Amino acid sequence: MNDFNLQIKEEVLKKSKNKKLPCAIAFEIAANNQKKPFVIGKLADKLDIKLCKCQLGLFGYKPKEKPVKPAKNINPDIHDKIIKYVKDRRISCKDLWSAAKEMDITKMGAANICEALNIKIVSCQLEAF
Repeated sequence: MNDFNLQIKEEVLKKSKNKKLPCAIAFEIAANNQKKPFVIGKLADKLDIKLCKCQLGLFGYKPKEKPVKPAKNINPDIHDKIIKYVKDRRISCKDLWSAAKEMDITKMGAANICEALNIKIVSCQLEAF
């Protein structure tokens, strides 16, 4: 393992608590080291560190259930912006993040809309799912 990878490994170990690394921290580590998020996800897996607190609310909130819940009211403009990213009732994590940014809503808010519309979120950027 080269020094650069050793530095990232040490950062992942330092920022994980109880063998868990929150999604937001994994993305921070990736950005700080100019790496794609999946690199940090794979490294966490190799280190037997579980990813938690998905920013879309899909995993890692035990003992509580996942916080993503179907949105009650969906603005038609927001609906249309999300739908343009959807293929076969699926949207990638990355595309949903883009849609949320475009709509100026939270990532969790965008996930709640997908939940209400029965759109499955796929292809985690950290490769957790």
